[in-house]
Amino acid sequence: MVEKILFNISKKVISTYFFLGAGPGVNNFKEGAKIMPYYPFLKIVLNFLFKPLKPALQNLDNNVCFLEIGEKYENIKLSCDWCSICNGIMETAKQNIIADPKLLKEIDFKKLKFIDKYLDFILVDRTEKIQTEKIEDWCQTTFGTTTTDLLLLSRMYLKLEMIELRWCPFKRSKEFYYRNTDERYLEPTKKIIYELGEILSKYETVNCNNCPKLINENWKYTKSNKESIFQPLLDYMMKEINKS
Repeated sequence: MVEKILFNISKKVISTYFFLGAGPGVNNFKEGAKIMPYYPFLKIVLNFLFKPLKPALQNLDNNVCFLEIGEKYENIKLSCDWCSICNGIMETAKQNIIADPKLLKEIDFKKLKFIDKYLDFILVDRTEKIQTEKIEDWCQTTFGTTTTDLLLLSRMYLKLEMIELRWCPFKRSKEFYYRNTDERYLEPTKKIIYELGEILSKYETVNCNNCPKLINENWKYTKSNKESIFQPLLDYMMKEINKS
């Protein structure tokens, strides 16, 4: 069942990007190719991020929200929805571990080390690096202590955040509303990105996992009547989590 879901998602991703045009990041092909949800990368996320963290992912669906901005913008929806899945996994694990630190004993940290290395592989061409001190400070502030396992989770959280903050066109439009001329963040048109940025600019702070929800609530045009490409994957994940 899960293989069918992953293959179907991969086919839709490929057709969306080839027929509607590449999403944000066409000028950064190397990094973009490493984060797009084609079949091999869907498998990596499922087997080395979701499954190891599954004991700490109760209520994952509370931290995953998909865009409803209309089928015309399917490539933006695809990128944002995939980000919401990955971000939601890390955010949910963080929240549940803070609430119940005993969950750490049930997490497979050996498998998580693979994802940590994969994130390094994605970020290899970046000039900016996350300093050890920042990881330690974030871990102490977030979890109240700095064990080896929590430092690993903190590294992963901050690396994933680095990826999200570079690729999110809504963040860029919020920060540089009507002034950003970087075409990498302006797909498929400047108009749509600016309008989404105008929605987000009303809020002083926007958490990534809450961003689609705010856009959906304020979107003034036709909403999509199609489910997200990733809805079957989220349904599978929730079924697996609730079986535990």
